[in-house]
Amino acid sequence: MRPPGMRRLIGILLIVAGAVCMMLSPGIASAAISSGDVYVSSEVTGCNSLARRTAVALLDDPWRAASTANSLSVFRSLTLGALGTTNVLATNPSTFSFSGSGSTGSVAVSLRNVPTGPVTIGAAATQTATVGVSTNRELQGCAAYPSDLYDATNALTSPFWNESGGTSTTLNAVLFDFSTPVRAFGAWFGDLESSTSTPAQMALFNAAGNLLYTQAVAATGTCTGTPPPGSACSSGSTRWI
Repeated sequence: MRPPGMRRLIGILLIVAGAVCMMLSPGIASAAISSGDVYVSSEVTGCNSLARRTAVALLDDPWRAASTANSLSVFRSLTLGALGTTNVLATNPSTFSFSGSGSTGSVAVSLRNVPTGPVTIGAAATQTATVGVSTNRELQGCAAYPSDLYDATNALTSPFWNESGGTSTTLNAVLFDFSTPVRAFGAWFGDLESSTSTPAQMALFNAAGNLLYTQAVAATGTCTGTPPPGSACSSGSTRWI
C-alpha cells in the first residue's frame, strides 16, 4: 500500500509458484504466516537501462530458490494481456488467468482505497487502472522492467498493470484475490514509494477478509517525508515482493 498523496502503484507480471501487497486467499491459518515466509528483495534504482533490466530480472531468484527448496517445481505467470497491449482500461477488479497448459484458477486484481491507521482491506476504488506497455517500455517513474520480459519493440514486450490515479486522502493498494489456494506468490513492483513516516505495507487476508499478517516494505537508504522524484523513498525503483 502507498501513503496518501503518493498517487501511483504498479504491479508487473505476477508469478505464482503465498503472500504479497494485499492478498486474499482461502484456507490459510494465521499461525502459518511469519516474517520468514515473506521475501522482499533489494531495489534496483534509476531509469530503465540494459544493466538495470538485467539486475531486475535477478531479483526473484532467491524467492524461486526458496520455493523450489519447499518442493515447488512449477511456476506459472498470470497472463495480463497479449504482447504489446497498450494502456487498455482495466475493470476493477480485473481477472487474470494463469499461463501454461493445464493451468486452473485465476486472480482478481483490484485497486483499493485504504484508510490510514490499522491495516484493513479497504474499499474498491472508483479510479481506474490500465494494462499495457508504455511508449518507452518502462514501468511507472521510469522504473526498469525485468530483461526477460522486455523487448526493443512494444509489440513484443509484456504488458503490466498500472495505477496512476488514486486519492490524496487514503492509502492506495492493489489487492490480489485468488480463486484457489496457492503455495507461493510474487510480483515485480515499480515505483512502490515508501517513507519512514508512512511506509508501504504488504498484508495477507483470508477469504473472509480477516487480516492474517502484515509487514512494512521499507525504502532503502535515507528517506523522510513525502517521496521526491528520483530514487529516494523507492520512487522510480523496481523490487520483487
